Amino acid sequence: MAVVLHGWFDDSKRDDGEQAVAALAGCVGTAEQWEIQDAAWRNDVLARFGLEHYHTKEFAGFKGAYAQFRGNEPRILELSRAILGTFKKSQVRPFAAMTRLDDLRRFNRERGRDMGHYALNIYTCMFNIRQCFREELTNDRLAQLNLDVSSGEDPGTNQAIRVAKLYARTHNWSPGPVENILVSPMREEGLARHTPALQAADFVVGEARRYVEDSRDFYNARPDGESTQDFRNAMTRWAEETGRKSPFHRGSYRALMSGKPYVVPHAWSFNSLCAFDDQRNGVWVLRDWKRR
Repeated sequence: MAVVLHGWFDDSKRDDGEQAVAALAGCVGTAEQWEIQDAAWRNDVLARFGLEHYHTKEFAGFKGAYAQFRGNEPRILELSRAILGTFKKSQVRPFAAMTRLDDLRRFNRERGRDMGHYALNIYTCMFNIRQCFREELTNDRLAQLNLDVSSGEDPGTNQAIRVAKLYARTHNWSPGPVENILVSPMREEGLARHTPALQAADFVVGEARRYVEDSRDFYNARPDGESTQDFRNAMTRWAEETGRKSPFHRGSYRALMSGKPYVVPHAWSFNSLCAFDDQRNGVWVLRDWKRR
């Protein structure tokens, strides 16, 4: 067995009554690509802007080294472009999975399921990575995904990983064996402060979560059962019809989506959960077979 791809992922969640979104995101690449990515991050992001490390929450507070960005849109744009530039240099590939929590709760209630957002997002990233790297992950070649859980928010990470694998194994049109993807939690306190790959994951997951949060009105306006295909065009049409901005106007996320390598996103809403549940005939874990 040989690990040919490495992934570094972080999670972000907001569930405060105003917004309810959980996201898991990060980047995947070869060892050579990660050497380029880490060097670019240290030189083009940290050294250039005088930062010891990058963290989205600290950036939002505009304190210490981040004070340079307070009220300074050109400087913020410069930072975003520098971060996006590191991905272009290295060609590591961003991935993201986002779940609207109120929609998941409604889905579980109406469909009699017991889905957890963390397991669902892990499974979604595993599935998309397996699909995008079909040729790379053949025979004995593996992908190792590392999850940053040093914050201790979810003590059930190992259980979520096991459930995510069950979701994958019961998916009858999986793009390949899930055994080729290894997922491991990393609980070392403060690890992200010294790991550029996790700082990059922190940036991607923050952008992904806020993208779905900004899409709230669009999701709420869609009738139940509407197809989730051609999502971006549907959002653009909705924005034109209502005279509102599409969430895609956010420059940093647009650049992530449009650049090469482009981010592979998936946002779970009530509609898409129901559609996927129908495709799976209601089977998510092995015990579901007994209900059929």
